[in-house]
Amino acid sequence: MPGKKGRIAGSYGKVKLKMLDTPIGFITLHRAGNELVAGKGQTKPQQRFFLSCKTSPSDAPLVSKTRRFSVERVQQIETALLLKGPVTAALTVADLEGIISSTLATAGKEDLWNLVRKNFAKSAMNNHNLFGKLKGKIMEKGFVVEEKKLKKDGLELILKYGARALSLEPKGLKPIVVKGQSKMANAHMEVVHKDHPKIKGRGMRSVTADKLLEFAEAGEPRVALESALEVVKAAVANVVGHSVADINHLSVLGSWHGMAAQRWHLDALSVVGFLVPLVACWSTTFLRPFDGFKWRLTSAMHEGPRADFCKKVFEMTATDGLGVVAGCGYERVWLEPGDILSFYTHWVHRAPEPPGPGEPARVVLFGDFGKDDSGGAQFRADGLAQRGPTGSVVTGGRKRKRG
Repeated sequence: MPGKKGRIAGSYGKVKLKMLDTPIGFITLHRAGNELVAGKGQTKPQQRFFLSCKTSPSDAPLVSKTRRFSVERVQQIETALLLKGPVTAALTVADLEGIISSTLATAGKEDLWNLVRKNFAKSAMNNHNLFGKLKGKIMEKGFVVEEKKLKKDGLELILKYGARALSLEPKGLKPIVVKGQSKMANAHMEVVHKDHPKIKGRGMRSVTADKLLEFAEAGEPRVALESALEVVKAAVANVVGHSVADINHLSVLGSWHGMAAQRWHLDALSVVGFLVPLVACWSTTFLRPFDGFKWRLTSAMHEGPRADFCKKVFEMTATDGLGVVAGCGYERVWLEPGDILSFYTHWVHRAPEPPGPGEPARVVLFGDFGKDDSGGAQFRADGLAQRGPTGSVVTGGRKRKRG
């Protein structure tokens, strides 16, 4: 049977990694030591084991914690993994732990092959199906644009109420300034990246879809707005190849003259984000790395290599958080209402600079697929503060921001 026998030194150390004999593309079960006699309260001999997986020759294998099950149960897990076949994309340690945990929870009440299959399905938004239909495209330059995927009628309705929620003139899309207005009047808006020292209260404004609906009159207008938002979500989900239910967040973003420029950053989560312009405007700006540099899926990396990778990519940006160093560049595209831009949120990016004097506001819908909203955006200073190969990622502890 596959899997290296012999005692493994440590539960998660370098020695353990060096001893692994992990075939590329398979989850492999490794026995740690010999069978153990049944202990007090146990009726069957026990076996220590752990799982590993390596989906790329250049990557170190992912390794689960060492666990101890009955010899029979370990054999069942190993057989189920052999039936699974090759893994076609990256996994995380959490995926491996999920397989082990679910087998423990069911205590033999469910076929192991079904458990493995279910864990892969649950992990679909983690790594191996992260990019859906865009797999093979999105990592070429960080984003993919599908043109004219949405009708303008629904987008114009969203813009109408988006402008109202953002306190913009309905036609010129210029900020409406009301002297003596209470701050509570704009409490529904979030200032994007307000914790960044160069932005603070002068960042882009964000209004969630739930808050946006409150600006439509109850009855038919609100139902129409809600329907228009659902059409957008369905179109985006179809482009990406995920379910509408997997959309984690949707908001309308607005930027106008006088705001602070957004700085290079990585979003809190390694997922697919999307942008739907409500007016003709520039897209998000994406870092163009050195020639030959290969962007990585950060959520499939160990903490040390991930920290090193983040440090490298932020070193390609200028100290002002806006420019790039020699040999690198950036890319943005012109978008029209109806276009859909999908992007990898852990590709260094920033919003375009705010509109100039006399220009209308830039208003877009922004959303992403994935999990919850925990974590914080990572900026240049955070990336350069990362520790070395065995260190952990330093994110600065900021609340997650959009854009």
